[in-house]
Amino acid sequence: MEGDAFSAFAITALRLAGHLTAAGDQLAKPAGQTSARWQVLAAARRSDMSVAQIARALGLARRGVQRLADVLEGEGLIAYADNPQHQRAKLVRLTAEGAARLGIIEIAQAGWADGLGAAFTSAELDAARAVMARVMDRLEGGEVPRRLSIHASDDAANIPAGERIEHNISQPDTKKAGVTRPSLLSQRTVPVHPWSRSGDDI
Repeated sequence: MEGDAFSAFAITALRLAGHLTAAGDQLAKPAGQTSARWQVLAAARRSDMSVAQIARALGLARRGVQRLADVLEGEGLIAYADNPQHQRAKLVRLTAEGAARLGIIEIAQAGWADGLGAAFTSAELDAARAVMARVMDRLEGGEVPRRLSIHASDDAANIPAGERIEHNISQPDTKKAGVTRPSLLSQRTVPVHPWSRSGDDI
């Protein structure tokens, strides 16, 4: 019985993820970006993370993030900088143009989230989030990492067809990445996840 309930929950979660990715693509489109690019731009704002650290913090495959970072660097939206901690692993930093594009997306996202969020109470959303967090904790506790390839809608940013970013469904190594997991009310950290407005990286 519990297995059937969890399967229904998982299907709903996957459908929600698809809707959120599509919504992210639409929100990012006016800035010439996609959900996948948005994630890298948001992480680059920290200015103290390498591609590998961004990938770990977001639970993504490094090679996928590297591919997107190279595209963004070529368009002048991010820049690579020397890393005093690692000679070969360059730091990823947001340029002025990248910050401007990210700002456009975040203004749109804030209005979208406020409008959609008004349909639910804070208690409902907190309860749903708590359940999802518990499920993620159980999945992240597994020993064998699994990968899920997410195909972004690339038309808006003219990314070659078939480019994808792989999600590493294992626990992001936030300790190695130098990323904290602050409380919901924390305002002291720069969000890594693009949907975050409070510094609480999920």
